[in-house]
Amino acid sequence: LPFKAISFLSRVSHLWLNVPISTMDSIMLLKVIIIILFIGVIASLFGGLNFLVKDMGNSSKRLLYALGIRIGLATVLIACVIYGVSSGQLNSTAPWDRQLHPENVTPYQPATKE
Repeated sequence: LPFKAISFLSRVSHLWLNVPISTMDSIMLLKVIIIILFIGVIASLFGGLNFLVKDMGNSSKRLLYALGIRIGLATVLIACVIYGVSSGQLNSTAPWDRQLHPENVTPYQPATKE
């Protein structure tokens, strides 16, 4: 479902942005969706903390609902990251990445017996 939603958003985003589809940068759209989901997870985390403190001794289920929302948002967030990496829209720029810096990788040399 998240993959279909992302592709749907990238196809219809030109309707409210008045930008042709060909110039719409789908990589930025995916990054914005990931940032919004991450902020939602953090907001749900602090909302759950608030419910935990305020509902001490009360049988309210608000804390469980906040947990369910957080789990759902985190699942969609992880699915978006996996989709971005598998489609090539997200990539690594880490200095320890072997594909980016092959000159820093020492070749394997088996130990010799003397």
